[in-house]
Amino acid sequence: NTTPFGLPNNVSGASLFSLTIDPNMVLLELNENDNTISTGTNITSLNPPTTGVDAEIKITDYTWLDASRVRINYTVFNRGSVDITGWKATFGFEGSVQGSWNRGDLIRVGASMSFGSVMYPPATLTFPRNFTISITAVNGVPDAVSANNTATILVTK
Repeated sequence: NTTPFGLPNNVSGASLFSLTIDPNMVLLELNENDNTISTGTNITSLNPPTTGVDAEIKITDYTWLDASRVRINYTVFNRGSVDITGWKATFGFEGSVQGSWNRGDLIRVGASMSFGSVMYPPATLTFPRNFTISITAVNGVPDAVSANNTATILVTK
């Protein structure tokens, strides 16, 4: 069996690929020490199209999973004239440490891809508070249309 796996388009060279099954040891088994396999491989990047890129991001909603975790749901739309093969973004709550993503998703022209990411805001953060995602690059270059690269939602408890 094979499973496709996307990589960000700026990854190349000698790399180590590791796969872990049952990382939290939920499944009862005789040997919990054989759940990871690794192999070395060489990655050759394709040169993705860099002209005509336009990604739009929209935060659709959020759901508190418990008192310390909130899932933010968002969609990335390909508004450009070429396929998106990778994108980068910054994200986080206003007044808190910002994170970053370097995603290897294939989003065809005119298509979109939806995501849900679980965030763990610091216990010291008070709500309501804005959560923002900003796309910083598409296919390894700045997006051609920056006006649709940032989405914000007011998160309340």
